[in-house]
Amino acid sequence: MIQTWVAQSGVLKRRGHSDQIGGFYAFTPGTVKPLGYKDELLGAGTRNVGPRIDPATLTVHVGDYVLSSGEEVSGLDIHGSITTAAALATPAYVHDCIVRGNPGTTSQAGIVLGHNFSMSGTVFEWCRFDATGNETTWLDGLNGGGFTVRYSEILRGVDGIHLTQGNVTAECCRIYNGHYEAFWNDSTGTVRSTTFTDFGGTVHTAPFVAQSSGDTHSDGIQIAGSSGNIIRGCYIGGSRGSSVANTQIDPTVQADYNVMVALDNDLGYTNAAIIVNALSSNPIGALIEKNWLYGANARLNMSVNGSDTLSGLTVQNNRFIRSDYAGSPGYYIYAQTGNTATLSNNVFDDDGTPVTVVNF
Repeated sequence: MIQTWVAQSGVLKRRGHSDQIGGFYAFTPGTVKPLGYKDELLGAGTRNVGPRIDPATLTVHVGDYVLSSGEEVSGLDIHGSITTAAALATPAYVHDCIVRGNPGTTSQAGIVLGHNFSMSGTVFEWCRFDATGNETTWLDGLNGGGFTVRYSEILRGVDGIHLTQGNVTAECCRIYNGHYEAFWNDSTGTVRSTTFTDFGGTVHTAPFVAQSSGDTHSDGIQIAGSSGNIIRGCYIGGSRGSSVANTQIDPTVQADYNVMVALDNDLGYTNAAIIVNALSSNPIGALIEKNWLYGANARLNMSVNGSDTLSGLTVQNNRFIRSDYAGSPGYYIYAQTGNTATLSNNVFDDDGTPVTVVNF
C-alpha cells in the first residue's frame, strides 16, 4: 500500500483521514486533558481518547499482529501484541484499535514491541492498549522506540511506555492504571523466586523481574538512555490507592496483600509518572511539556549517570496534580544533584504556583 502523508496543523497525517469521527476530535496538546474509559466510568468526564468507534463493534483478531511495511490497520480488537518481523521500509499506521498484549514470562515484553525493540516509525492514533487479564511483572505497554502514539489510552502494563530506543513522540494520551505486583517473602527476608499463592488465592507464577525491593517498578513513562523523545499533552497517573510505602510487601500476609491490591487497582503508577534514567553511553534527549502528572512516589524522577547530566532534557509548562491521600504525598520533581536539565514553568495544577523540586 502506498501511503500519502500531509501536514495538518503541524502533524503528519494520511491524506483523506479525518480527525473527527463519532464526536471525537484532535485537540492541541496541553489544551484538553485526555480522559480514558475508566475516567469516564468514575465520573471524571467523557472519554476523549481511544477508539473513535464503538469498541463492541471491532473485529476480533486472535494472536499477535505482525505489521507489514506501509500497512494501515484499523477496526481490530487484537488479542495479542503488535510487532514487526523486521525493520519496516515505510512506517505502518494503526488507528481505532484495541490491543491487549500477551503475558510476558521470561523477558521484558510489550503490548507493542517491534523488531529489535524498534517500530520503524509506526504511527498509532485513537487506540486503546489494555493488558487487562494479561498482567505480569514482565509486560509493559509500548516498549522500545521508533513510534508515535497520539489520542490513545494505555493501561495495565507495568510501565505505560518504556523507552530504550528513542525517537518516540507521545501526544495527548491517557496513561494510567499501571499493574503493580509484590513478591517479597517476610519469612526469609528475601525476594521470592518461586511460584506462590497470595492471601487472596491468586497464583503468581515465577520467574519475576529482578527488583531488590520485591515488587514491580511501575512508571507511566520510563525514558532510559535514549534521545529524540517528545512527551507532550499527556495525562499520566492517578490517585494513589494506598499511602503505605510500597517496599517489602509480602502478599501472603493479609495486611500487605490489601496494600498490593489497592496499589494495583488505583489509576496511577507506584514509582513515577515519568522517570528519566540517564546512561552515559546513550545520552538522554527529551522534551517533556504541557502534561498533567499525578500520583506515584514521584511525579517526575530524574537521575544522572556519568557524563550524561541530562543537558539534553527540557521539562517545561507541565501541571502537577497535588496528592489527595493521607501520609507522605511523595515528591513532585525528584532530581539528582548535578543534573543540568532545563526546567521552567512547571506548576501545581490547582493554583499555578511553582512546583516543589527536591534534590537527592
